[in-house]
Amino acid sequence: MQSQAGLIKKAFDEVKWMQLIDIGTFLAVVGAAATALTMIIKASKACFKIRDSFCMMEKHQAETYMMCLKLIIMCEDMPMTERIEAGDKYISQGGNGAIKEKYKSLLEEYRREVSQ
Repeated sequence: MQSQAGLIKKAFDEVKWMQLIDIGTFLAVVGAAATALTMIIKASKACFKIRDSFCMMEKHQAETYMMCLKLIIMCEDMPMTERIEAGDKYISQGGNGAIKEKYKSLLEEYRREVSQ
């Protein structure tokens, strides 16, 4: 039969192994959580980058649209009605300045032509 000191030592060794297993499990869980968090951060950075690119594309699209409207308004070879329609769209999109003045003069010219 084992002595009481031997039983205590055996019980102590088992407790040490249990603690090591618990610590190992804890570290594995922490490592998995850190890996998952890193993946989430990388994915969110990619999403923000895609969103920023999309916003830039939308901005460029709006600028291109306004530029096309300006060109139509200023082109003397285009029919007057198309130029006026482009002017309406240009004004509704917030267009201003010299193009707006050209649009107003086109309206006046069109009204004079129609009234004759």
